[in-house]
Amino acid sequence: MRNDTLRRGIPAMTAVLVVVTAALAAAYGQTKAAWMLTAAISFGTTGYHFLMRLLVGGAVRAIFRDRFLWERKWFRPRKWEAGFYRFLRVCRWKDKMPTYRPEEFAVSGNSLEAVTQAGCIAELGHEMILLLSFAPLLTIPAFGAAGVFWSTSLLAALVDSVFVIMQRYNRPRFLRVLEKERGRHG
Repeated sequence: MRNDTLRRGIPAMTAVLVVVTAALAAAYGQTKAAWMLTAAISFGTTGYHFLMRLLVGGAVRAIFRDRFLWERKWFRPRKWEAGFYRFLRVCRWKDKMPTYRPEEFAVSGNSLEAVTQAGCIAELGHEMILLLSFAPLLTIPAFGAAGVFWSTSLLAALVDSVFVIMQRYNRPRFLRVLEKERGRHG
């Protein structure tokens, strides 16, 4: 998927989902037709996932843009990760995944520090989104349909875990080069 398609499409889809949810909820309030409530819940949950991703991504980028996250323990590679990523065959599929801001991950035109930082910011954003994917479960007491809320939350979390894995897979190479450069210039 082309970058401009993502950047225009996701906000536009989010707006459509919010408007359709509001219209269906208003119509349900007038008619009490059960199918309208079901549709409003479906569109609303999907809209939540889209809107939450946009808000979390923007907030994480704004807050952590100038902090060197890769130096923190959380972002350091763990010993078990390399074998896990080989098992998942990450090297075969990681380049097929969409990137919302590919220019931030291009080694040409950016410093290695900037690319590594962008990866940490992306990882942190996707980790936060992964956790917030389960927030719709809090609406089960009000609306029921636990299976629907659980399945959408699990699917959304699975999607974001893929992006966390991609960022963590790439980081060791960048860190090795950064550490070599620091050794030369340090």
